Amino acid sequence: MRCFLVHLEHISAESATLARGVRRLRSKQPPPARAAWPPGLRADPALPPPPPTTRFDHPRWTLLNASHAIFSDDHAAAVPHRGHHKKALEMVLEAARAWLQASDTPAEGAPTSAEGPPTGAEGRPTGALRLVEGARLWLPAQGLYYKLLVHTGERLRLLEVVRPLGAARLVPAPYVTESARVAAVLPAGPGAAAWLAKYRVVAERDRNTELIVALIHMRGVPNDLESVRAAALALPSHAGVRVIDVDEPISAQHAAAGPISARDRIERARAAALKAASTMVTKDTLLLLATEDMEFNEDFLNRVRMNTLPGLQWYSPVGFARYSQYALELRRAGGRRPSVNTGRFMTTRSDVLAVYRRDLDKAIMLSGDNSTASIPQLLARSLRCLRAPEPALIHAPPPPPCAPPALAAQLAPPAQPAACLRELERRGFSDLNLGAKHSLAKLLLETEAGVV
Repeated sequence: MRCFLVHLEHISAESATLARGVRRLRSKQPPPARAAWPPGLRADPALPPPPPTTRFDHPRWTLLNASHAIFSDDHAAAVPHRGHHKKALEMVLEAARAWLQASDTPAEGAPTSAEGPPTGAEGRPTGALRLVEGARLWLPAQGLYYKLLVHTGERLRLLEVVRPLGAARLVPAPYVTESARVAAVLPAGPGAAAWLAKYRVVAERDRNTELIVALIHMRGVPNDLESVRAAALALPSHAGVRVIDVDEPISAQHAAAGPISARDRIERARAAALKAASTMVTKDTLLLLATEDMEFNEDFLNRVRMNTLPGLQWYSPVGFARYSQYALELRRAGGRRPSVNTGRFMTTRSDVLAVYRRDLDKAIMLSGDNSTASIPQLLARSLRCLRAPEPALIHAPPPPPCAPPALAAQLAPPAQPAACLRELERRGFSDLNLGAKHSLAKLLLETEAGVV
């Protein structure tokens, strides 16, 4: 209750100050007909910004405490402070502590106590600072704004801290066009025949592409890839299809690492497929590592060409993952197009990526003989990564929870349902993609009504 009273007192004082300022400036303002800013200047940082067109463009305050950010995005309720956000909060709290100590220092000549610094009821020095709660706002044209409720001894203080934007600079980038040749690399399993049928349509519209189908032979899994090989070779000649065989990588490093999960085995096999396919193309070819559950069109390929910069940047698109069909029965609205009712952009997935062959060779050379590293880990040592939502890249609905894909189920026996659900809970259910919240709520109510 004390926190709310302090907040209301601060708002009341701030409102009174603003009201007095408005009354003083009223006589100096131009007539209302000429008070609007010119449309061309509305985006200037020194002038009032234009009104947001959608709710996503509205500045968003993020609640926080000393350890977590509350509802920092649409996918998690509480996220621990990490990286630059953690460092920025530490710098802001240190600046606030220094400002409070300077403002509470007695003036020269004022009487002081010889018993040391004053302490509160709990023995904590009044100069100590503890964050109770707060909020932050990021405005790209201005900087970071913080509102912090801090505890100093026996007092609660509400502070407003601003971290202005530093020096702006233009990042040099080479001139890119949509003429680069794309070589799609598909690490193929038994279910890749359906993907090849969809690729035939894309190849008809974009003739500047080629396809390398890497048939992955996993240890302990029956080899049922001849149908995939036949489907790949049956594609028209202008699709530029080539087929290679890749065995699951086994090395001394793998043996020393001990038992690995099915997911890690598949990821290492995908990395081996990309490395093997890179030797079949020229050094200026753009490699696109694909997955069997993705759908794309020529617009996606053009954005891959524009967002992958040779020598500087590799591209990791954030695809649109459709909700599970069993949770959202018929997906009545939206059909196959991305919409709020049919899916969401899955930020936890990063298995689709694009990189130039020359940059991949350099990353492999810098890593030495580290065959256990994934492709993103290799590229992160020499290139920057661009992550962006990609509406033209659509992933198929995932299987039910605790029901792994067919290949993963063959590599390792599935976990017991209880243990699997506990593992999902430990990860915050970030891998689930069941349905929209309103659709799941409706399904729950309908199920409860049917049971009753």
